[in-house]
Amino acid sequence: MIVILIIGLIIELIAIPFHLNFLYFGIVQPSIPFICMLWWFIDLGLYNGFTIIMSWSSFHRYLFIFHDQIFLQGKKRFVFHYLPLSILLLYILIFYIIVIIFPPCKNTYDYTLPVCNDYPCYLDNLVLGIWDSVVNGILPIFIICIFSVTILIRVHYQKRRLVNQRNQWRRQRKMMIQLISSSILYLIPNIPLSLLILAHLCGLSESVGVEVERIVTKVHPANSGCPQIKPINDIASDTRYNSMEISQQARRFAETRYAFPPFIIEFNQDIDEKSIIKYILFHYSTNK
Repeated sequence: MIVILIIGLIIELIAIPFHLNFLYFGIVQPSIPFICMLWWFIDLGLYNGFTIIMSWSSFHRYLFIFHDQIFLQGKKRFVFHYLPLSILLLYILIFYIIVIIFPPCKNTYDYTLPVCNDYPCYLDNLVLGIWDSVVNGILPIFIICIFSVTILIRVHYQKRRLVNQRNQWRRQRKMMIQLISSSILYLIPNIPLSLLILAHLCGLSESVGVEVERIVTKVHPANSGCPQIKPINDIASDTRYNSMEISQQARRFAETRYAFPPFIIEFNQDIDEKSIIKYILFHYSTNK
C-alpha cells in the first residue's frame, strides 16, 4: 500500500504541474523531447505500473487474509512479500525506460497537444503495443476483479465458521473492507476502458467508444494517461508513424478547446513553429 501511495504521489506531483503549464501556455513548455519522454513515462509507465502493483496488492491481501501463516517465517515472508514486489518494480522501470527513452523506433513529439499527443512510437509495434496493452493494462485489471470477488465470496462462507473467533473475524473484515473499497474506486473507470481497448485490439473500429472514453476521462481525470491503442489490423498494416495524419486525439482536443473547427496548415519549407503559433494567435485575437 505504501508503494501505491508513493507512485500515486509522484504522478500527481509531476503530471498535474505539466497539465497546468500546458493550459497556461497552450503548448508544451519547454518544447524539448526530454519533457515529452518524462511526461510519457509518468502518464503511461507509472500509471500502468500503479495498476500492476494494485493487482499484486489484491493477491497479496488474499494471502494475508487466508494464508497468514506463510508471513510468519522469515524466508517465506521474503519470497511472498518482498521479492515479488521488488521484481515488479524493476520490471516496470526497465520496460518503460527502454520503450520510451530507448525505443526501437523514432518518436514523434507534438508539442501542441497535451502529453505531446501521448502516443510513443512503441505502441505501433505489433509485439510491444499488444504486450503493453494486454499484460500491463488489461490483465492487472482482471486480476484485481478476480481476487476482490474471491475474497468477498470466501469471507462470506467463512463467516459462520469464525463466529466464535471474533478477533480473527474482525481482522479479516477490516482488511477485506480496505481492499474492496480501494478496488471499487479504481475499477469503476478502468473496467470500461480495459474492455474498450480489448475490443479495439480484436478489431472493433477505433471510432466506437469515443464518447465512453471522453466521459470516463472527465469523471476520472487520472485516466487521461491511458494509451490509445490501434486495432491489430492497423498496427500490422502500418508499423511506422505517419506525422502527416491528424489523430483522433488531436481532432477531439481542437474541437473541445477552440471556438473554430480544426484545420491543417501545410508548409513547403522549414518554419519556426513558435513564430507561426504566435502569428496565428495574434491574427485570431485581432479579428474577433
